[in-house]
Amino acid sequence: IPRVDVGALLRAPPGSSDAARRAALQNLRSATTEWPGFFVAHVPTGVVPPAQIEATYSLCSRFFCDMPDDVKRKYHVAKDTALGRGWTPPGFEPAYEEGVTSYVEAYDMGHEHPPGGTNGDPMMGPNVWPRAELPQLEPCMNNLYRCLSVVSQALHVGFADALGLPPNLFAAHAGVNARATMRVLRYAPEAIPDGPDTAGVGTHTDYECFTLIHHTAPGLLLRTRSVPQPGGGPREAGDGEWIEAPPTRSGELIVLIGDMLERWTNGTLVATPHRVRRTDYERMSIIRFNGVTSDTRIVPHPSFGPARYEECTMGEHMERVHRAFADRTPTFGSATWTSSPSSHRD
Repeated sequence: IPRVDVGALLRAPPGSSDAARRAALQNLRSATTEWPGFFVAHVPTGVVPPAQIEATYSLCSRFFCDMPDDVKRKYHVAKDTALGRGWTPPGFEPAYEEGVTSYVEAYDMGHEHPPGGTNGDPMMGPNVWPRAELPQLEPCMNNLYRCLSVVSQALHVGFADALGLPPNLFAAHAGVNARATMRVLRYAPEAIPDGPDTAGVGTHTDYECFTLIHHTAPGLLLRTRSVPQPGGGPREAGDGEWIEAPPTRSGELIVLIGDMLERWTNGTLVATPHRVRRTDYERMSIIRFNGVTSDTRIVPHPSFGPARYEECTMGEHMERVHRAFADRTPTFGSATWTSSPSSHRD
């Protein structure tokens, strides 16, 4: 998987002649527009300290493994499905793929907002915390969220800069009011029943602009946007091939493309299909979804030719996703949805 030096993006501003930044932008562009369609971000450990990641895993593991279910249910995500904050038990994850049940345990949070949301956005609001049972969890996850926000902002600028767009095109809509969420996930082998219709997580793409992933063990499968040819020859366009992502090392995050960047770039970038296979060992991951504000209108940029995607707002896209969740309708293919989840672009 290609590497991109996020440290170089942080050290030099857009438009800089800095050689390291120019190399990072070239690597970002080739990794996302050619092959494989995603990349590993090298992040300075001073920006995202490994100790902060380990502390988050440790505390969430205590929540998942040590607390009885009747306690965890007090923080069940279903208590406020619009906000999607709190605990998701195994088997409760939405249907992403026809006929496949996802078995993952999760805890979701985002930027802290007051009740009722911000700027009139009903999908924003306060987080849910087990303050009585595990008071350390709140400051720990908030600290990691802030660290990942630095990486997120650098990449919002970096994607635009790499594609020759105004550097602030995406970042201007990606502040604290953006649709962004962090999840900590646990895949426990004892929680996944045997059978062909079960998985850690079914095949899907993510709904925001891009996703940052840290994970502890093999199991994450990513589909490339093309198939590499023997001897390094030209790559064929098509559905690509499934490859397994290696566990992330210190200072690494996997970066996947989401639906909004596919639509904004008129298909120049392609949302990354991915899934998590069943494993006979425990694995955990930290996911940061990076969207824009709900009222941001996503219009295919004219530099990429005649529009192939219907314009929509971030909020409208997420409303379609939540309707599909409520109906238990698979969401795979969501990047090309038009006016309804059942309608797809040719």
